[in-house]
Amino acid sequence: MAMARNRPLPQLQDTPDQPLRENEHVYRLLVETVADYAIFLLDPEGHVQTWNRGARRLKGYSEEEIVGKHFSTFYTENDRARRYPQYALTAAGERGRFENEGWRVRKDGTLFWANVVITALREDGELVGFAKVTRDLTERRRTEEQREKLLESERRAREAAEDADRAKTEFLAVVSHELRTPLNAISGYAELILSEIPEPLPKGVRRKVERISAAADYQLHLVEEILTFSELEFGGRKPVRAPVELGAAAREAAELVEPLVRERGLSMHLELPEQKVVTRSDAAKVRQILKALLSNAAKFSSAGELRLELETEGESALLHVRDDGIGIAPEDRERIFDPFWQADQSSVREVGGMGLGLTVSRRLARLFGGDIEVESGPGRGSTFTLRLPLADAADAEGR
Repeated sequence: MAMARNRPLPQLQDTPDQPLRENEHVYRLLVETVADYAIFLLDPEGHVQTWNRGARRLKGYSEEEIVGKHFSTFYTENDRARRYPQYALTAAGERGRFENEGWRVRKDGTLFWANVVITALREDGELVGFAKVTRDLTERRRTEEQREKLLESERRAREAAEDADRAKTEFLAVVSHELRTPLNAISGYAELILSEIPEPLPKGVRRKVERISAAADYQLHLVEEILTFSELEFGGRKPVRAPVELGAAAREAAELVEPLVRERGLSMHLELPEQKVVTRSDAAKVRQILKALLSNAAKFSSAGELRLELETEGESALLHVRDDGIGIAPEDRERIFDPFWQADQSSVREVGGMGLGLTVSRRLARLFGGDIEVESGPGRGSTFTLRLPLADAADAEGR
């Protein structure tokens, strides 16, 4: 950096094909007319030597105001205090090129986010100055800051949601214990009394105890529906998959619903194949699905027969639950699977329930790679079909 501060920068040389003056004129015209970039030259000490239209637009200084002044004028007080402009020139001189981004200052004191490239200019190995190109990236910076704020907001929302999920999981565990424990006790003691242990029941008491037992079982069923729905809705514990013999699951579900079927004055017929039909799912959840379908059929039937049929079709097992009930309007066939919705809203008070049985059943079926479909019409009953994938040969044979 020993050369004079105002030594002129090297000029273009003549070539046989193109005169010097034409080359120099085009070069200067190019630099001068660029309005989107501040392009100017510095002497080796960092004083401004030239000033183009883009520099005037971006930084706010006229050529007369800025030429001869040190380029540190464009830096913030903090950058000047830590001698960052001098560091940038030194780095450019040593490496040949230096690039960075940061806040720069306009003439009116406002800040803009700049991308700056400083290139060392040498003649015969001697440093004669620097070319400096500055771009205004303020809008990009604002966009990035907004994106960062959104990402931070999303991160916080995600953490809050995860905290809420943990709280829900803990709450469900407490609810499961606090509700199930007394209900199981009520149901167990009711069964003990109905078995006439340790002594026969007085006349007229049996019916009352049966109602207590039925009420406790019903409440346990509602609790199970709510807890399962919550687990599926909020990503809680997933069912464990294992081989399930569907004929046995169907018989167990039918036994659970038998009291309700009798109470409604209905009959129930099971049509199950002699050979085993095995799926890979969760036995308790399959029973829960079938119990919900059979209970739903019984609740919305006032006469007739419920039929539970099992068959295979290709690689699927089909469990059909048929009833002679009130049926479902075409426009409601998908809505009945929505949470807390029932096809006949006026019947809710009569038959009870929260409108979660079909929602939970379909979600469980799909969790196991199956589905639930419905065929129905007003006044002609309904057929709900639970479709589950058949297990492979090894599972079917219990290996």
